[in-house]
Amino acid sequence: MQSDYKEIRIRSFDASAVNSLKKALLSSVYNHRYILAAAVTVLLPSTQAFAQCAPAPDAPVSIASGSCTDSGMPGTPTRSSNDSTDVVGASGTGVYTGNVVGLEASGTGAGAHASGDGTINLNGAPDGSGGYNTAYVNTTGAGSYGLYADGGGQINGNGVLVSTSGDGSHGIYATGAGSDVNADFSGVTLPPNVGQQIVVTGGNNAYGAYAANGGTVEITGINALQSSISTSGMGSSAFVAESGGQITLTGVSGFVSGEDTAGAFVSGAGSTIVTNASYINTYGNNSAGMSVADGGAATIHGGAVVTGNYHGTLISNSVALLAQGTGSKITIDQGGSVTTYGAASAGVVAQGGAFIDFKGYGVFTYETGSTGAIADGTDGNGTASKVAISNAIVRTTGPSSAGVRATGGGTMSVIGGEITTGYKPGFGTSGGHYLASEIGKESNGAEAIGAGSTLTITDNKLTTTGDGAIGVAANAGGTATVAGGTIMTGGAPTANFTADGVRVTGPGSSVTLTNGAKDGTAVTTLGVNAMGLHAMQSGVVDATNATVNTSGAGAFGALSEGANSNVKMTASSVTTQAASGLSVNAGGQINTTDTAVTANGTGSSGILGTGDGTVMMAGGSLSATGDLITGTAGNVVANLTGVAPTTGSGIVVHAVGGTTSGNFTDMALTGNVVGEGTARANATLNRSTLTGAALNADNMTVDVTSTWNMIASSTVNNTAGSSTENAGLIVFAPPVNGAYKTLTTSNFVGGAGGAAGTVVLNTYLGGDASPSDQIVIDGGTATGQTGLVINNINGTGAPTTDGIKVVNAINGGTTTTSAFFLGNGDYVTNDGQNAKIAGAYAYTLHRSPTSSGTDVYGDSYAADDWYLRSVLTNPVVPGGPVVPTGPQPPRYHPGVPVYETYPNALQVLNRLPTLAQRTGNRYWREQAPAQTVFCKDPAQNFKCTPTQDQNAYYQDGATTLVGGTGVWGRIEGLHGRQQPDVTTSQSDYDYDMWKLQAGIDGQLYESDAGKLIGGVTVHYGQVSTDISSIFGNGNIDTTGYGFGGTLTWYGNNGFYLDAQGQVTWYDSDLYSDTLRQGLADGNDGFGYALSLEAGKRIGLNENWTLTPQAQLIWSSVDFDSFTDPYGARVSLDKGDSLKGRLGLALGHERSWKDAEGQTSRAQVYGIVNLTNEFLDGTRVDVSGTKFDSRADRVTGGIGFGGTYSWNNDKYAIYGELSADTSLKNFADSYEVGGTLGLRVKF
Repeated sequence: MQSDYKEIRIRSFDASAVNSLKKALLSSVYNHRYILAAAVTVLLPSTQAFAQCAPAPDAPVSIASGSCTDSGMPGTPTRSSNDSTDVVGASGTGVYTGNVVGLEASGTGAGAHASGDGTINLNGAPDGSGGYNTAYVNTTGAGSYGLYADGGGQINGNGVLVSTSGDGSHGIYATGAGSDVNADFSGVTLPPNVGQQIVVTGGNNAYGAYAANGGTVEITGINALQSSISTSGMGSSAFVAESGGQITLTGVSGFVSGEDTAGAFVSGAGSTIVTNASYINTYGNNSAGMSVADGGAATIHGGAVVTGNYHGTLISNSVALLAQGTGSKITIDQGGSVTTYGAASAGVVAQGGAFIDFKGYGVFTYETGSTGAIADGTDGNGTASKVAISNAIVRTTGPSSAGVRATGGGTMSVIGGEITTGYKPGFGTSGGHYLASEIGKESNGAEAIGAGSTLTITDNKLTTTGDGAIGVAANAGGTATVAGGTIMTGGAPTANFTADGVRVTGPGSSVTLTNGAKDGTAVTTLGVNAMGLHAMQSGVVDATNATVNTSGAGAFGALSEGANSNVKMTASSVTTQAASGLSVNAGGQINTTDTAVTANGTGSSGILGTGDGTVMMAGGSLSATGDLITGTAGNVVANLTGVAPTTGSGIVVHAVGGTTSGNFTDMALTGNVVGEGTARANATLNRSTLTGAALNADNMTVDVTSTWNMIASSTVNNTAGSSTENAGLIVFAPPVNGAYKTLTTSNFVGGAGGAAGTVVLNTYLGGDASPSDQIVIDGGTATGQTGLVINNINGTGAPTTDGIKVVNAINGGTTTTSAFFLGNGDYVTNDGQNAKIAGAYAYTLHRSPTSSGTDVYGDSYAADDWYLRSVLTNPVVPGGPVVPTGPQPPRYHPGVPVYETYPNALQVLNRLPTLAQRTGNRYWREQAPAQTVFCKDPAQNFKCTPTQDQNAYYQDGATTLVGGTGVWGRIEGLHGRQQPDVTTSQSDYDYDMWKLQAGIDGQLYESDAGKLIGGVTVHYGQVSTDISSIFGNGNIDTTGYGFGGTLTWYGNNGFYLDAQGQVTWYDSDLYSDTLRQGLADGNDGFGYALSLEAGKRIGLNENWTLTPQAQLIWSSVDFDSFTDPYGARVSLDKGDSLKGRLGLALGHERSWKDAEGQTSRAQVYGIVNLTNEFLDGTRVDVSGTKFDSRADRVTGGIGFGGTYSWNNDKYAIYGELSADTSLKNFADSYEVGGTLGLRVKF
């Protein structure tokens, strides 16, 4: 990008660029639009005529002392000279006063010359009719002076007009310390539309006013619209201060119409020009409005400096303010403005270490290549040229006209205000003599060009409207800082440029956006392909707290292209309306921190790579209507950490061409990873979650802290080298409408650093070839270690052979023997395998099918496939001999043995006792007491003592039955072990039972044949059952309580018949030791039992009895169906038992009386029993599979017991010890137990 300023020479100073007087006068301070025409009419030489005077009748005058006064006639020469003689001279103490005089010099002499301490006073006067009669000085000779003060001379002009026409002449000239010319029109009153010229020069290289060597010039006009100084020659200037000269202008205008001119020129240290509410206007090419060089200084208070003319005087290469050289300075304030109307005519230019401090109203340029303000170069010794603009307006209209520029090491500072390029004041839509498309074309708002060039813009409103006009540009090593404010571009692209908000080009070039006084910088672009932030060719953009908005098609929020190019953003935001958010190519890089990126518009990606490039985001958010990340060519890498993502297209990484990689850390993503054709799409998750699919992806990497939720069948087999590397978790989404998923990958690597990866598969755990998700190894290898977590999809379990395929190696794919294992086994089997429960079955994972032929899927033998099987034995080794073994037994759920045993545990607590166990002995054989028999002896009241024979008769076979009403209670304990004769789950179990039973009974009926005793009972008991099986161990704890009733007939002949019944409610906890898991807590059950027992007590002698007996017991139990923690539904199919018992008891008893006559009794007995189960045992349903259990049918047992009663049978204790065993497998199944009771009779 080239500068639009070219250095030129105007006599001993440089001038450049052009400015617009119209713009200056459009200031709100001056309302130039309304007064310009009048000013031009009154002040320009072409419209203000002065009549030539006749030759003066008087000769020149020179006064060295004393004074003289001339009074002239208006318009009539008073004195004249035609040679080198001054018309009026004053020196020493001489004082000359001329009132309304006319002084004319046609030679080389001065019109008025004050030297030494001489003083000349020239005065005009009102004409008495509202006008004014001026004094005038007119010279025509080359090199002549109108008013000339040197050596301390003083000239005071009040209402005097000075005109010169010779080349090299000077209207006013002051040189030497103490020399002063004061031209004052402040006391002149003219009508508003009437102006008065103060100085007019017409020769080449002529000056209107000149001060040097300590000389001073003060010019005071009526006001700037009515008082003027004009020059019209080549190389001429209105005002020149050199070598310590000083010029002060107040309320005047200076007009310069020649080429290579300067409106005002200051040169040398101590030289100054100060303007107050004044205007300077140049009309020639290669001119400067105000030029300061070599340490001079100019101060502009208000007013304006203009090059060119609003009415159409267009010039070129004319600058409004030009400062050159170290120490040179121009200051403009109090609403002052500068304007240029020429091509290549800048408004403000500082060169060679000079400084321009612009605190005025504004800078305006209107033609091609006319930059508003330029800081150009250094002084060669490290001092940069500097322009500082504070709270001012900078506006340019022409094409290729930047707002402000720092170049060649210069420094540009802008604080507040406005910068606008492509400005159209009063031009309408056509732009005056420009086509609308040319206004502001390629006119950047602000530029920093070249190494060492610095640009600082603070809280400014920067706007470009032209096509290809960049907001802020830095190139060739230039640097810019924008703090706060706004940057807006509105142009369409050109053949050379797009209207980017910020563009940085070239190594060392940078633009920094940071906070202003209140907020960060806002960047807005409206044009097609107009990037918000654009770094290229190693340029750098660094934005903090910036807001970037673009609305044009293809207008990326940020674009970095080229090696080492970088766009950095911190705590910022990017919003696009029709383009991707961030874009890289050709090796560019973008780095964001805590930045929100939103890409709106159809197909807009959050990140777009069109060539090699890297985007790194930390924090913030990334939202896109289209893909999250898209790459169309090259190697595109996006590293995102802690970013909140949103994608409208459902694609997270989209490789359209080349290779596109998304590396995600601490993120939750939703969308797919997609590779088009041969394009390679990669995704890496670090402490992140991805919910989506991989479609023709190249590589998917999941670290140990990450999860991939795979929602559709996926392919990671773009190339033979494609790989899925999973050290974390891959979760297959549950099937929809029965559609299971596959992950097809060329290679699969599980785990990292010794830790295994995990894959969650959905499987219907049923029989062979049940549907399941699968990992498919397509031509490559599966290595490492991966735990397969099986999510059972409503499978109720079933026996298998080959089983259910979960890993399928195709097209020559292989798997190592340790590549996969069952990762979510519900337990570890006895043979050390993880097992997964489904219904009544448990599945283990196996490599290769069970035979060397075609598996159950119809696939040819594949030793590298992996299956879930519900069988106990391992498959054959591939290639080894196959030994026919028949169908393999299934592997059951470890809870199955517990469930199968459950009703048996209830039956233990549900059983009924024998009569002897419940009540003890109630039949007692005893000696016949002394008694009487009927006789005919009245003396004995007909009651006689029986004889010995009679006693024997009455005693034989007599028994005593303890009747009446009483209460009783007993405790029963039992330990048993069963190895069932029938058991589906190959279960054995041990049990310990205790029971408390109490009752109250009483005599209901009595006859000569016997007594009928009835009673009610209550009971409470517990049984603890331990189960063992090859499938698993467990235990059951059951508590039962209930009540019952009894009815017993005791015949006096020794026969008895006992009936009893009871109901019991159960509460059971089922637990699996193998699973280390409760299976059911507080499961409710119910049981009832009925018993009928009959026996006949046979007396062998007076002490021994033999009692044969038989008992039939019906027992039925049930429990509430339940679902265990593994989804198995458990219910009872059969819970009934019918047992018959035959017993024979041999008893010995005796009775006696104590000293008090109380009867006590004792009985002991032994019993043998034979018991038979008539039914087929119990059956439990576990998820549709039946499990049967039945103990050995026939058992035998023995028992020993007895009863002791005292206090005439009021109290009795009783008990029994027993042991029973299976007769089929003697002592393998057994029970030992005992009971102890207490009975009290009322």
